[in-house]
Amino acid sequence: MVSALDGQEGPELLYIGEGRKEEDLRGFWDWFGKERAERIKVGVMDMGKGFINSFKAHCPNIAIIYDKFHIVRHLLEVLNKVRNQELRYAGEKLKGLLAGKKFILLSRQAHVRGKPREALNQLLSLSRHLFKAHLLKGNFTHLWSYRSKTWAKKFGQSWKDTLKWSRLKLKNARK
Repeated sequence: MVSALDGQEGPELLYIGEGRKEEDLRGFWDWFGKERAERIKVGVMDMGKGFINSFKAHCPNIAIIYDKFHIVRHLLEVLNKVRNQELRYAGEKLKGLLAGKKFILLSRQAHVRGKPREALNQLLSLSRHLFKAHLLKGNFTHLWSYRSKTWAKKFGQSWKDTLKWSRLKLKNARK
């Protein structure tokens, strides 16, 4: 789906197509036109390469903003990959703790209370990799609390530096 948030009468749906590849948007661009496409300054989208490439090709002045839902989803996928990796290489004691704990590990820490919170704390205390990944995921959500673009950029750079220094490595992971 392609929509305009600032249509003449408010938000409006512009196009519905099938697929997520760059060529799947060809019909939209044929209808939308080159002149209008060149005036687009900002696009909010998920991280699908097809959409990104298509918009960059047709809108030379576009700044792409990735939506929060998809960014957090990617962070959760990475955290789950770390969990699976730890499960594969863990000793029996850690395997027993890791099994069945996916939900509490991926939940926001503020929402985990009581016995699940105790299990989460125990799990994080036994696995340095899980602790780092969980901490990085939780910290990243602070990005949306900034009102200043400058401070948000500083936070983002600091978070990336922390990620680099954490030395978390995913075996057999896509880059």
